[in-house]
Amino acid sequence: MRNISDPYVVVIGEKRMNKIVQPYRVAIVLLVLNVCISLFCAHSPEPVPSAYPGVEERVFRLVNDYRRDLALRPLLWNEIIAGECRKHSRRLSESDRWLGHDGFHERATVIRRWVRFSEAGENLASNSGKDDPALAAFIQWLESPTHRATMEGDFHITGIGVARSSSGHYYFTQIFIQPLYGRPGLDDFPDYRESNRSSASRDSDIR
Repeated sequence: MRNISDPYVVVIGEKRMNKIVQPYRVAIVLLVLNVCISLFCAHSPEPVPSAYPGVEERVFRLVNDYRRDLALRPLLWNEIIAGECRKHSRRLSESDRWLGHDGFHERATVIRRWVRFSEAGENLASNSGKDDPALAAFIQWLESPTHRATMEGDFHITGIGVARSSSGHYYFTQIFIQPLYGRPGLDDFPDYRESNRSSASRDSDIR
């Protein structure tokens, strides 16, 4: 027996007519579903391929190895975050001048659509003429108290983007995220990966 307050039950006098569906309610539900699907598709981030996957991976390993040395949990990788980092590094390389953290709020807003977070941080670096540009960027961050504090922060997930200008300067962006609900599981975010792996350095190039 269903309660007469059930919207899918209509009571007429003493007679009960079960499961009489009100068409307008169905129409509203379908309309809402259609709008939600349209919004989801409209905001799905386009994949941003990496131009320097090996350099990005090298920075990722170096930062995680450093965190392990301090008994801090390693960071998990996320491609959405990495995509935003790659776009910013490309903007830096295309202008071939330092734009700093311009647009960080917009990058964080895009990431928030997919991962609700309580805190976000960003490290930037640039160098040229280095045999190991990833190591050079890492050392830059390590030698800067504020950048080192970000690397050591209470974050769970990250992404890294690397680009190179026509003049040969490498630009690095790394964003750190602390999800609102704590450490995510790998099953919840299938594009995350955890690594045991192991970045560098002109003081004038770090911001």
